[in-house]
Amino acid sequence: MVSALEEEQRRVQSIIGVLQEGVLMVDNAGAVRYANNAALQLLGIREIIEPANFFDLVSINDEDCNYTLEKFRASQKIDNLYAILRNHTGGEFDIDLTMLKVRNGKSQERLVFVLRDDSARRRENERLSVWNAPRLWRSRFAQGSKPWLLNTKANTTA
Repeated sequence: MVSALEEEQRRVQSIIGVLQEGVLMVDNAGAVRYANNAALQLLGIREIIEPANFFDLVSINDEDCNYTLEKFRASQKIDNLYAILRNHTGGEFDIDLTMLKVRNGKSQERLVFVLRDDSARRRENERLSVWNAPRLWRSRFAQGSKPWLLNTKANTTA
């Protein structure tokens, strides 16, 4: 029975280990208890030697808020939070974050984070929006719109 359980655990870890998304588990005190390779890269570390505090390794911010352990613990679930993750080595990533609470035993609660590096997609969206802007102006001009004639009477003097 123990052998089958250990085999299943190795199988799950090998699957999670190759994901491109960072997956990590944090305990109630913020200590990282598990992190796959993608999560380690985002955190800016090679391995977890002793439980390091997640919020000592990174800061997570969006336009409105600095996310702390307390904020995450107060939420049951966070899905698709677009934020900036800055790690202790100076790395900065646009991320799409999902957080779930899970129970480990009767009273121990864990936070599971899935971190997707969204930087490439955001750069591509910005590139496409810059590329599309001149096309939008040309199409309006072709339809007879005159965008340069916005307000002809605003600068007249009496």
